[in-house]
Amino acid sequence: MEDIENEIPTAVEFLQNFTEEPNYDSIYKAMIEFTKLHVKAALKNALQESLIRGDILNCYPEENIK
Repeated sequence: MEDIENEIPTAVEFLQNFTEEPNYDSIYKAMIEFTKLHVKAALKNALQESLIRGDILNCYPEENIK
């Protein structure tokens, strides 16, 4: 799980690297892209955890979304 946490940026890091001018559309787009990163990480971790322990419900802590 530690590898997954290191792969995805925090919200602040993601926005600092988001290159578009800040406006309603670009912020909306950034939020979607940030969410996609977390969903992919959660699904990857769910697969790993289900194969190892069969534990899917607790595979991606909310603390990872910061």
